[in-house]
Amino acid sequence: MELFIYRITYQLIILLAIIIYMDYSFLPYDPIFKELFNKEKSYLQKILDDDLVIEHFGSTSVPGLGGKGVIDIYILAPKDKVKSVSNKLQENGYLFKDFFKDSDHLFHQIDKEYGNKKYHYCSAIEIT
Repeated sequence: MELFIYRITYQLIILLAIIIYMDYSFLPYDPIFKELFNKEKSYLQKILDDDLVIEHFGSTSVPGLGGKGVIDIYILAPKDKVKSVSNKLQENGYLFKDFFKDSDHLFHQIDKEYGNKKYHYCSAIEIT
């Protein structure tokens, strides 16, 4: 239960940071969000260690729920792998964002095109 509350709190912090640092607009749910997450997860598993937990969270992970339209990705990494994971994300186009002065989380983002639309992906790495 404590981990669940921690993750919900973290999601709210990320949402607040996005609202503060980016233009925010409310979008209706799009079923393509799940497909886009699965594609990005497969890509991340290829460039990162296969044993890392990679989860979809936030509004795009809940069918029928509108929101910011950002594909939020949560990566759980052991403390000794966090730097390597962050570096690999950056080497593959993800930008490191110093939104939080929190040593337990690192935040990255990337925009990718799919069809004729651009989608914004955010990743958070948690130290386990």
